[in-house]
Amino acid sequence: GASAAVDLLFGRASPSGKLAQTFPLSRSDIPSDAYFPGNESQVEYREGLNVGYRYYNTFHREVLFPFGHGLSYTQFAYRNLEIKTEDG
Repeated sequence: GASAAVDLLFGRASPSGKLAQTFPLSRSDIPSDAYFPGNESQVEYREGLNVGYRYYNTFHREVLFPFGHGLSYTQFAYRNLEIKTEDG
């Protein structure tokens, strides 16, 4: 909404793209890899609560790109600032 646009204009937030998933170093680093593709009618998920980034954080595994990784699309900088008063 409008408050989000104001935050961007005043530099309180930066427009950016962040990953919504974790990218492992290799397929073998995916905890469910051993159980895929399953059979004709069933696939097993044995991760429990350690799904996605939780697995890598819990077991201290290195990843290629972590959940939330990303770069800003812009940079904010102020230069040559001046303050003027109404009386001159």
